[in-house]
Amino acid sequence: MPTFLFFAAGIISCGLLPSLPAMSWLVPGVLALVPLALLRGRARGYVRWPLAFLVGLAYAIFRAGWRLADELDPALIGKTVELVVVVREVSPFSGGIVEVEVESAESERVIPPRLALADFKRRDWPAGSRWRLPVRLRGRHAPANRFGLDGEQYAWANGVLGRGTAGKSRDRLEDANEPSAWLAKLRESLARRTVAVLGTTREAALITALTVGVTRGISREDRERFARTGLSHLIAISGLHIGLMAGLVAAVVKRVLVWRVPKRWAPRRIVAWSAVAGAGAYALLAGFGVPARRAFFMVLTVAVLMSLRRSMGGPFILAFTLCVVLVLDPFAIHAPGLWLSFAMVAALMSVTTGRRRAVGGWRGMASAQWATSWMSVIPVPVFFGSLPLVSPLANLLAIPFVSAVLVPLALLAVLLPWDWLLQACGWVAQGFLMAVEGLDGAPVLTLAMPPWPFTLVAMLGVFWVLLPRGVPGKWLALLLIWPFVSYRPPVLPDGVFRLTVLDVGQGLAVLVETARHSILYDTGALAAGRVILPGLAGRGISHLDRLVLSHHDKDHDGAAPDIVARVPATEVWAGQADTWLLPPAAIQCRPGLQWQYDGVEFEVLSPAESVRSRGKNDFSCVVQIRGRFQSALLTGDITARLEESLVAQYGAALGSTMMTSPHHGSKTSSSPRFLAAVQPTWVVVSAGHANQYGHPHAVVLARYREYGITVLRTDQSGAVTLTADKTVGVERLRQDTPRYWRSHSETKASTRLPLP
Repeated sequence: MPTFLFFAAGIISCGLLPSLPAMSWLVPGVLALVPLALLRGRARGYVRWPLAFLVGLAYAIFRAGWRLADELDPALIGKTVELVVVVREVSPFSGGIVEVEVESAESERVIPPRLALADFKRRDWPAGSRWRLPVRLRGRHAPANRFGLDGEQYAWANGVLGRGTAGKSRDRLEDANEPSAWLAKLRESLARRTVAVLGTTREAALITALTVGVTRGISREDRERFARTGLSHLIAISGLHIGLMAGLVAAVVKRVLVWRVPKRWAPRRIVAWSAVAGAGAYALLAGFGVPARRAFFMVLTVAVLMSLRRSMGGPFILAFTLCVVLVLDPFAIHAPGLWLSFAMVAALMSVTTGRRRAVGGWRGMASAQWATSWMSVIPVPVFFGSLPLVSPLANLLAIPFVSAVLVPLALLAVLLPWDWLLQACGWVAQGFLMAVEGLDGAPVLTLAMPPWPFTLVAMLGVFWVLLPRGVPGKWLALLLIWPFVSYRPPVLPDGVFRLTVLDVGQGLAVLVETARHSILYDTGALAAGRVILPGLAGRGISHLDRLVLSHHDKDHDGAAPDIVARVPATEVWAGQADTWLLPPAAIQCRPGLQWQYDGVEFEVLSPAESVRSRGKNDFSCVVQIRGRFQSALLTGDITARLEESLVAQYGAALGSTMMTSPHHGSKTSSSPRFLAAVQPTWVVVSAGHANQYGHPHAVVLARYREYGITVLRTDQSGAVTLTADKTVGVERLRQDTPRYWRSHSETKASTRLPLP
């Protein structure tokens, strides 16, 4: 078993590399260890372990290099190319995004074999259809933050190496007729029938997710509700559902074999391969995506071992299966589902291995839930930012119901031609959704994310807890888990503040932290669930002392309602307070308003009552922060006109060490007089990559360079953190934690100024 674990560790370690090394230094090491591994004796095992690690690492590097070769050529970014594409996605809930395979292109440059196309006209894209159309190409660049969903990592893991925008015109060609296209058409017909009978309802979206694996129809509100109750794994076809189908088929076949057993086949093998057939059929119906593939391979591996009559323990089977899954899909290491699946299987093994007979009924369910609840204490907060305290109860009730009632009924309803059965399934799904709503609202434990050694030690503690009853000193395991649960980031000294400009794409969101207080300045557009809330949770912030909304523009306050619904704010301040209609009532930003937190002073400089503007930008709430050593200016979207007014009113008092670039670096802001008055050393530009507005403008960047200002850009560096101590500490996510799988197609577009 150690050999398999070291092989898997080699594949896993590749995902942490900042860049892919040349194979030339790995091959000699492998060749040197091979003869030693063939020797006899105890030392042979110790040689096999590093050899297995190097082989796994070399294999992962080879596969990664192969995939990187399909990266979109940087010369094609922003270009329109005519493509012939095949739709591989089921489309009833496409939401204007469709995944396609590129069949041919009018370009000799590299275009990824798989693209995600945005269709702003929201046209119909039937599965298996072929089209010739112009596509404006983009790379897979996505916002990069320390916590929350990493869009680039997700795209890399799923093989979507580029994006594009579908043109207005398109010509339909003859449909694809290979087996994969036929399967996609079948899945789409089932999904469309579900929508035709039940309408575009929540129930139809849930049934479609559980049967054909299409989850896009599930609303953002329902997704967040599932996350808050710890039931997110139930809406994606993964190990639980594939294992359920395998077990159900195995149970039926086992019952049949009681009546008649073929003479040439061992009953055990028949049951095992029947389970594989059931799991494979369900995985194909679900589109054979990454989670379904992973679960199917697990079932297949167990069946093969049983057929070979190899008596293997549970840990060996789990380690061997992990290696098989990683060989077939080494990029699965980037998917939380891989780790959650194997962790839950390990937890279930811990309560069944070594028993003289299996514990069934409610005691068996309770024991399994106890084990999985313990196992989820670490990975769930790591991947999702918080730990729902209602999760054990919710899963104890939901898993049996979904497994024994909802999924089998949903499969029968979509496969059989009776509309009344599908309507009945809709009522059952409605009841399930109502039950989830009833469980929603329970407390959620927010855990700050500690350094990775804390996580590893805590996982050892969890495994210790799950060891058999006879193992002594289990209470000591809590000492290993406690540092992870109780971790809090180092407290800043009084008079020092930390300013984190989150990467929310085309928008602005700034987290300001002092020793014991937290302020959020703006929220971005729709980045609450993916960026802001995970970012707050990762810092251990469950309450905001102030939420400041610069002005009423979607890219600045669009996510605010979702944030205050999850993270309460003591006060809300706004440049346009009359537009905030939720509790607590907003306080209008006015010049002269001040407050102090932990030796750090905050002062509102604008907007004054005399401000008159046709647009919203000059109503931005401008806030100056003065710490013991440094100062900062948060500017919202003010224009040059308001900048002149601020210079006239405050003059040299505007001086600040760091500043957020007014209006994302627009050429209508950052006037010379304003920069001369503020004299910032650092300017952070928060803008979306290759945005349609051309932010930051080349003229503004040249002006910053002329004034000797160092520019940090979220579109190039991801989230940017400035710590205002005696010297300014600078953290840039992309540069400080580089990964080989980060998007490389934008390299030539980088214009970041060097740090002083």
